Amino acid sequence: MTSHCHNCGLEYLVARANAGKTVVCRRCGAQNDGGGGAPPAQSADPAAEARRRAQPLSGAAFTLGERPRAVDARRLDEAYRVAVESKVAAEVAAQREADGGAARLIKALGIVAASIAVLIVGAVLLVNHLRARPAGVEWAKYQLAVPQITSDLGTGTGFVIEDRGVLWLVTNFHVIEGARAVDAIFRSPADGSVLFRLPGLAARDFRVHPRFLEVMEIAPDAREFDLAAVSIEAFRPQIERIGVEPLEIAPSADLAVGTRVVALGHVASRAFDLAADGDDEARGVATHSLFDGLISGVRRASGKPTLVQTSANFSDGCSGGPLMLEDSLEVAAVATWGERNADGSERAGLKFALAADQVLDIVRSGPALRAVRESIMAAAAEPTPPAGVVDEARGWSTFAGFLDLLRFLEREGWTVTARGIAATDGARLGSFAHRVVGPGSVEVAVLALPRDRAVDLDIVDVSVGGAAGATWSGFGSNLAVAHGEVVGALLTIPGSDVAASLLAGSDLSISIGTLFLGEAIDARHLVVVLERATGTQMGPPAPSGAKPPATP
Repeated sequence: MTSHCHNCGLEYLVARANAGKTVVCRRCGAQNDGGGGAPPAQSADPAAEARRRAQPLSGAAFTLGERPRAVDARRLDEAYRVAVESKVAAEVAAQREADGGAARLIKALGIVAASIAVLIVGAVLLVNHLRARPAGVEWAKYQLAVPQITSDLGTGTGFVIEDRGVLWLVTNFHVIEGARAVDAIFRSPADGSVLFRLPGLAARDFRVHPRFLEVMEIAPDAREFDLAAVSIEAFRPQIERIGVEPLEIAPSADLAVGTRVVALGHVASRAFDLAADGDDEARGVATHSLFDGLISGVRRASGKPTLVQTSANFSDGCSGGPLMLEDSLEVAAVATWGERNADGSERAGLKFALAADQVLDIVRSGPALRAVRESIMAAAAEPTPPAGVVDEARGWSTFAGFLDLLRFLEREGWTVTARGIAATDGARLGSFAHRVVGPGSVEVAVLALPRDRAVDLDIVDVSVGGAAGATWSGFGSNLAVAHGEVVGALLTIPGSDVAASLLAGSDLSISIGTLFLGEAIDARHLVVVLERATGTQMGPPAPSGAKPPATP
């Protein structure tokens, strides 16, 4: 079963046995009821607030200062030509009085030739200037093709391209990650009003790079392939009606250090709350923004997309937006991330974008995220090995770091007493049973690991003897902000963070939930139970009519 966070609406897994227990929202840090009931009284959680503030925001943009005046190249050229010819005529007339006929003719021809050369050089310089600094560019035309991307999780930026007669919406994968659906909002560059809204674009319909799953198995964030695209051809009439023209993509081979670029996007800032005017998606977001700069670095590597470093200081909310070449007005790259300091502040000059031409690989041969989901579920349907056999897990890309954690815990006095590979069932909930080994009373911890890096695994509940005899606290799980990572739970005395103690023979039931793109999914995972001797005890539920053992 699932419920939604009372504060931000994020879906989370619930269990009847978990009623009355506190579940912390992994997005906003709000406290919710584990059984889906009324939320408990909220307490300050500085750690959750810090995590929430550290997450990137998203949004739209604006232009400071006056609109650049358009430069009429023809008028400048004509004025330059008239001025030069007038000067030449005056000099020829003055020399005619001083020189003889032949000498005057030769000198006049020389002056005319020199003047023609000056005109040619001046025209070339003028054209080059206009190409290098397109002050006459009407950026509103290009901003029309750069919609704001919104979901329950935040906002970002996208842009429209056309390939082989089909319109596509391009953005970053992390802009849609965790959302079931997103909206694309096309806004007027003049006043930010909504011209057209593409509602409910399903995240599972977005395509990703052909190597997406392969790279996710290597790197947890896979940000080098952090791109996604979805066909919007069905909306062509509405898109063309508001004047949107698809942007052109520049070959990555044309990208050079020192080239001037402009980033377009929708910047996030609380300053824009003042101008939202009832438009919820515009709250905290600028309607359109421009950031100019240079390509300050280009990294080309075999088998990887070209990475572009830029001084164009695009900000939170511009993720997924186009980084355009000023001379050709083609999309050079897709704004993706900026480096941050340890305190979360941005590092100046360290903005990165992914070369845009790899988008063509996505729209032509990339798998849809629904296919990625099906691949994960197919692995979950494979027969699971007998309990205790984990040889299969040693081949998982997620296992290496997990093994390091196990070794650390063993040095801290913990002993592995149960382990096994399981899979969440059709109800999207897996259960792992364990009887405490002992001897005597012990502390109990649970670790769980998904097979696939694309899966977010949660420990939903740990019950003792079929009853809520202990609570638990841990890392990862509902507090996780990254997928494909180990989660852990330590059983604690109810109402405290003190480790509980269970008697040998106590039965545990561990509920596991798995999600992909914010939706529950069948997925394969590994569960490990560890025990460590302690002096505190909590026994199994007492027989009917008997008092339960006291808990300190």
